Amino acid sequence: MWHGMTVGIWLKMLARGGFRVSPGRIPMCLSISLASAVNSTLRVWEELTTRRRVDAVDLQPPLMIVGHWRTGTTLLHELMVLDEQFSYPTTLQVMAPHHFLSSGWLTRPLLRWTLPAHRPMDAMEMGIDLPQEDEFAICNLGLDSSYLQWGWPNDREYEKYLDFAASTPAHQQQWRKLFVRFLKRLAVADPRRVVLKSPTHTARLGVFHDLFPAAQYVHLVRDPYDVIPSMIRTFQRLHYMQGLQAPRYDELEDSMFNLFTTMHRLEQRDRELIPAGQYVDVRYEELIAEPIETIRGVYDRFGLDGFEQLRPKLDEYFEAKKDYRRNKHKLPPALAERIQHECGDYVERFGYATAVES
Repeated sequence: MWHGMTVGIWLKMLARGGFRVSPGRIPMCLSISLASAVNSTLRVWEELTTRRRVDAVDLQPPLMIVGHWRTGTTLLHELMVLDEQFSYPTTLQVMAPHHFLSSGWLTRPLLRWTLPAHRPMDAMEMGIDLPQEDEFAICNLGLDSSYLQWGWPNDREYEKYLDFAASTPAHQQQWRKLFVRFLKRLAVADPRRVVLKSPTHTARLGVFHDLFPAAQYVHLVRDPYDVIPSMIRTFQRLHYMQGLQAPRYDELEDSMFNLFTTMHRLEQRDRELIPAGQYVDVRYEELIAEPIETIRGVYDRFGLDGFEQLRPKLDEYFEAKKDYRRNKHKLPPALAERIQHECGDYVERFGYATAVES
């Protein structure tokens, strides 16, 4: 994940963690260091060769898929971008955000070689040209993100960056500038309207409304009695795979609840800024049970054309995935009690049953 950084950004990340790299992670750090030198060189070339084209881009307002981790945002992203009127950030683009317009000859074979075929947390397919969340680009661009905690899993300091206001005013300005420029470079590669998906954007609704007043938002929600345990397992794997230090996991559960409640609070606050016709809640359970009708509802809500052309592709997608099985796990009683206590507002707001009721 960190292999898309330039030298300066990589050194800054190491410094932020006090260079507390575990011995077993030194080989990974060496490979990132080598990649960062290549990225720095390629970035200079890309700026020289593409700056005018990027500067000339007039961005369309994005369609945003937001929602907490493990609420089905990846699935909906994959389904929506089957519609040929939309573009999306690819895995290659978010992993090489400094130079993807000109470096495919190098990054494409390297990523094919190193990228796993499936995501470790749920076995969903991965590929260099498949849709990917842009938060990885944000990290590789050196911008504040709560995902920095994946690199330093034993330091909860980075959780605060889920709230955009935790960054300094100067960094907030830089964040906006570099993120918009990343979107412009995506538009140079593909000028169609982009569909963005990142759970962290759920906590940045106010930022995106300022940047793109006409943007539309699909907000995924899911029963927290499923979300929280799934999130814990997911972050355990991510901390192990992406960590620059061996994770202890001693505060992982506390961290997950903090991220959940913070995201819920910020989403509830900032969605009031967005006109009702540009924002829709979608329940994960309905997306799974009735995906075609759920997506039709999104198109109707936003006045989007093209659903009938999309529908055969949706049917084809689900036929190809018919053997996919979702993970099932038993919920420990103590965790269920904590969810009931700390996520009660979310449960009530979106009409889910408590552990006692179910």
